[in-house]
Amino acid sequence: IRARSMRLDAEPMRGSRVSDVEEFTFIEEIHIQSSQKENIVSSSPEDYDLTLTFFSNVEFICDDTGEHILAVYKANGFNIINDKDLRHLPIKPRNKEQIFFLNMLLDPDLPIVVCAGVTGSGKNLLSLQGALQLNRSNEQDLNTIGYCRNTVTAGDYEAQLGFLKGDETSKMGVFTYPLIDAIGQYQELAQKEALGKERSITLYTNEEFMKEHDISVLNINQMRGVNLSGVLIFDEWQNSSASVNKLMLTRVTEGSKVVIIGDLNQIDHPHLSKYNNALSIMLKQAKKSDLVGGITMSRVLRGKIAAFAQEE
Repeated sequence: IRARSMRLDAEPMRGSRVSDVEEFTFIEEIHIQSSQKENIVSSSPEDYDLTLTFFSNVEFICDDTGEHILAVYKANGFNIINDKDLRHLPIKPRNKEQIFFLNMLLDPDLPIVVCAGVTGSGKNLLSLQGALQLNRSNEQDLNTIGYCRNTVTAGDYEAQLGFLKGDETSKMGVFTYPLIDAIGQYQELAQKEALGKERSITLYTNEEFMKEHDISVLNINQMRGVNLSGVLIFDEWQNSSASVNKLMLTRVTEGSKVVIIGDLNQIDHPHLSKYNNALSIMLKQAKKSDLVGGITMSRVLRGKIAAFAQEE
């Protein structure tokens, strides 16, 4: 109102908001009879009165037997997910949302994966698992891993990047705790699996692990004029604006893979809400773009205390 009284052009902030993403469904349910299972791969969304973008997650439910079949819709039709292959990895998916997320992470045809999950739902750990598997695939464009976490903190402005002691590496180390934690969990679970199979594995320090797998930490404040390639994990994206999202994505080179994760319940940016943050924007894109796959995860798997806190 003040801007208009001064005859200045102004736009309402609501103009850039995204509809409530909590209303979005990222797993389409299709009810069939068990006799129709054989026709899933050759069928199309139109057969079920649906309109789907590529990389949509679909759960086929056989009403007569109660069987659940997970699939993803791609350019060549419905592809049934072999969750047994996913369960052979060190980080094993524990529910259907994690299966869909891990499947998207490993899909070489999908360039952008978006996951909004509550704290303790396994976003970082599964993202690391997917990036390492792609890293091992020896594809030229995916042999490096870049991790970028938004440097907006939970209301502690004196802890933001410019106020911290040390050089850039020391400052950025503060914002890599989720990555370091994921590395520790990954090595612990990989070691347990190896012991169960009577195999030996090499255990690394965090620094050695990052060097071995060519993992680098990206400074979001130094991205102008930079080319980004490989597997790129953008963490805490609920605290990024549309402009930051555009800045980062326009740096990404052809053949790379972007993984965007965050928690819409933990927005710390003073000028963002669940309607206009970058994570919500990208979730909306997952519903209409053939280049973006999306999933939400609502189950807390960290433990009873974390689950209790999430419900409060």
